[in-house]
Formats: sequence, structure tokens, C-alpha cells
Amino acid sequence: MLDKVCGLKFTVQGRERIPAGNHIVMSNHTSAWETIAQFLIFPPQVWVLKRELLWIPLIGWGLKCCAPSRSTAARGTGR
Repeated sequence: MLDKVCGLKFTVQGRERIPAGNHIVMSNHTSAWETIAQFLIFPPQVWVLKRELLWIPLIGWGLKCCAPSRSTAARGTGR
């Protein structure tokens, strides 16, 4: 989609050095592109969000639709 809409082409170098299995990726978020591209480079993903991000109008409301609440997640573990 980035290629068609924005004309953006990219090449990933060093993908063979990404370890197999689960790992944590820390992103610097120097651009919005990086946020989108990490879905292609590191599938599948689980995100951890700061609660304050949910307070941002429109963006936070969209995240809240996708993010389970902490109380719901805690009840699911039986604690």
C-alpha cells in the first residue's frame, strides 16, 4: 500500500540476523513509516501501550477499541 499510495519503496537489510522465536523490539519512532513497517518486518506482534495514549482524542479512542482493559485482562487469568 505504501508503494501504491506514496511511491515508497524499501529494502530490509540484516533480516537474517533477527533471532528466531519471541523477542522484544524497542523502536525509536523517528517516523510514522517505522510504525507501519514493523508489521512487515516482525510479524506477529503484541503491543504494550501506555495508558496515557488512550487519553488522546480520536487516536486514543481508536486504540481503546482494540486494547483490552487491564481489569478485563486480569479477570481472564483467574486472579
